Amino acid sequence: MNLMKTLPALLASLAFLPAQAQTEGVGRMDQSAQKQLSVDFKSCAKPVWPRESLRKEETGRVTLEFLIGLDGKVMESKVLTSSGYPLLDLAAQDGLAKCQFTAPASIGRTEPTRTRIQYAWTLEEAKSPAEQKAEWERSLAAAEQGDSEAQVRVASGYLSGDASKRNPAEGMRWLRAAAEQGNVRGMEALALELRSGRHVEADPLQALEWLEKAVAAGSPMAEFSLAMALTGPKSVRPDEARARALLEKAIAGGHKFARMPLAAMLLKEGGSSTAEAVRLLQEGAEEQDRMAQFLLGTLYEKGEHLPADRARAQALYERAAAGGIPYARTALARLKQQEAK
Repeated sequence: MNLMKTLPALLASLAFLPAQAQTEGVGRMDQSAQKQLSVDFKSCAKPVWPRESLRKEETGRVTLEFLIGLDGKVMESKVLTSSGYPLLDLAAQDGLAKCQFTAPASIGRTEPTRTRIQYAWTLEEAKSPAEQKAEWERSLAAAEQGDSEAQVRVASGYLSGDASKRNPAEGMRWLRAAAEQGNVRGMEALALELRSGRHVEADPLQALEWLEKAVAAGSPMAEFSLAMALTGPKSVRPDEARARALLEKAIAGGHKFARMPLAAMLLKEGGSSTAEAVRLLQEGAEEQDRMAQFLLGTLYEKGEHLPADRARAQALYERAAAGGIPYARTALARLKQQEAK
């Protein structure tokens, strides 16, 4: 695969609005191993719930085995019992591999020691139908009173809620009401609808106008979205220089998903920009940006800008493929064919 030819397609497939949800994960050490080793959960961040799994409401328990070095750091790990969802398994494995365990040397061991952990991915308990109805009625009443945040919630319900309340025309009406009041989330969502043409006739120029207003209001999400709208062959107003500046600003404002497209631009530019591109891809891959994982895997596989590392490339491809990136599935198949020869 030609990496530079693939970059435009990768950029074009980036999503606008990552899903969010309230979640909780619980880790538990296998009791037989706990007598020998323990893990300090304060030493590592809680595994990050894959946004793809959140959208599908995937839950489950995964049992992992870790090989702990004499200093208490993880040397290698593997999945013993799957949660039933590869993304959840990989996320738990990646997150807990950063934890600090009891140093085997401190309990008299002279070689690395294996232990097990079970990690549970659990969602908050769903609200009852009666609670959902009451919440909807409160939001609707607040929207009627001019509450722009409530208007955005109501719009979301009409556009993507359950089938019983689906009403695209009403959803768009409330989105416009919120956007016209200056609600940034309303502006962003309205621009997305106008670009996608999903619930209303597409109007790319009007979408750009709303994104410009959201950018003026200081929204990193809008900076990212506008940058994407200004790049690619289908852009109605291409401006790569401004797109790059917007991506840099979005990253500075904490928008993580702006890293990958900026890294792609820097790789295309080449020269001294490649080191910064690699750094951005590494950060994105750590935070489960599937495109960043795929692109970083490609660099490891080809030995471009990084030392060639087939095992690392495969691990990154596996995560990107589990996250739905078709290029990564193709890359994994290619690696397997090469191994079979």
